[in-house]
Amino acid sequence: MGIISHSAKSEDPPFDPRSPEEIFQQMRREAIARLEKAEPQPAAAKSAPDDADEVAALRAKLVASGHPVAWGEEVGRASSLEEAQEVLEARLARVNAKFDVPFAKLTDAAIGLADQGRETDRTTKKKLTEQAGLAPGSKIGVNFDTGEFVWFGNRGRVVCDNLQIVGVRSRSFGMWQWGWANDSVPKARMVASGKIRKYGERHGIEILTKDSCKCGADDQWPFCHLAVGLGLGSFISMAPNRDLEIYLVLDKPKIRPL
Repeated sequence: MGIISHSAKSEDPPFDPRSPEEIFQQMRREAIARLEKAEPQPAAAKSAPDDADEVAALRAKLVASGHPVAWGEEVGRASSLEEAQEVLEARLARVNAKFDVPFAKLTDAAIGLADQGRETDRTTKKKLTEQAGLAPGSKIGVNFDTGEFVWFGNRGRVVCDNLQIVGVRSRSFGMWQWGWANDSVPKARMVASGKIRKYGERHGIEILTKDSCKCGADDQWPFCHLAVGLGLGSFISMAPNRDLEIYLVLDKPKIRPL
């Protein structure tokens, strides 16, 4: 692995610098507009604005809690509250499928750490966004040999000196491979993933100790947020490389001038 430069993609963990009220109001407007275009409902059904409030609240709650952006978008496209709830239930059912989703194979304690890590990741990114003027599509540069990570904002650069690779996900195969199991990862970049493996060994969590596992489009986030929850960094980023998504945990970010 060498140097990679790219624009931040929607696959990066979601964060939104707006207040919850601003998020809610925008989502409410979008939901009202969509519901007004839907087919007329029976007289006993709720009015479009009433349903729109609840659909927007459900979607805003997903965004605020750090669930994948795609979930919120699917909920927002629903033409009724009932449809929105069905979409969410289908997603949650997928998360609870014990043999298909890695998340379900973590212990309650590990899930708790991942939840803490998700909140730390979100808080850190919000702060960096305010300080460096980060925006959707902001350029990211990584050097796997030296461990340098740079995130370019409008007012400054976010710089980290010791990037760690949590793991690599293959889009085409839908597989996850831990950083410690990847022969192409420099040993200096394997430290964090190695500590996750040791945590899995101590607590009998097999999925953290196996080289690889099945991994759908959203299934990698508990692994990444667990890294933050274990204190191995303060935020997550992703560097795409052809078919691969390389997930990084980063710590001690510094703001530098452009």
